[in-house]
Amino acid sequence: MFKFKKKDINKKKKKIIYFLFFLVFLVIGGIVVLTAFEIPPGYKLFAVQSGSMSPAISTGSLIIIEKQENYKTGDIITFKNKDFKNLSNPKSTTTHRIIEELVTDEIIYFKTKGDANNSPEKDLITKEQILGAVKFKVPYMGYAVAAAKKPQGLVLLVVVPATIIVYEEFLKIKKELKRLIKKRKKPKEE
Repeated sequence: MFKFKKKDINKKKKKIIYFLFFLVFLVIGGIVVLTAFEIPPGYKLFAVQSGSMSPAISTGSLIIIEKQENYKTGDIITFKNKDFKNLSNPKSTTTHRIIEELVTDEIIYFKTKGDANNSPEKDLITKEQILGAVKFKVPYMGYAVAAAKKPQGLVLLVVVPATIIVYEEFLKIKKELKRLIKKRKKPKEE
């Protein structure tokens, strides 16, 4: 039967915690990068910043949207707000449900409303404003992504892991130097 030393078990626990810590940072960092691009073309990630779509989509969810040819009543869509040009601004997009389709002068307009809102949006939106329909949601992951996009979060996402890596490498170098000094001090056997 194998017996493990307490020191070995603690080392393994540290390695597991270290690995999980970096895995979380890697996943969050990867998602933050992916929010800047279409993944694969036609899909995009967004962090939900409000509870207007509760309970269907809660605040802090990460949503994946897909660009489509046609949208219909009942679809949950993400669209560009008229006042904002920069999609990296969280206030530049809205995710709501289409409640009505209107046609005026051969132009299709959509009336939208958040499920938790009492009234629909005052502005109608056009197909050109629609970025895509919600295809998938991950509750709470949007909080991490939104935090990582802020300067403090970005520093945390880069500086903390980098500091830990440098510290771990410093400990390895120190251990190796001690081993070399000890080896040098040993009398040579003849």
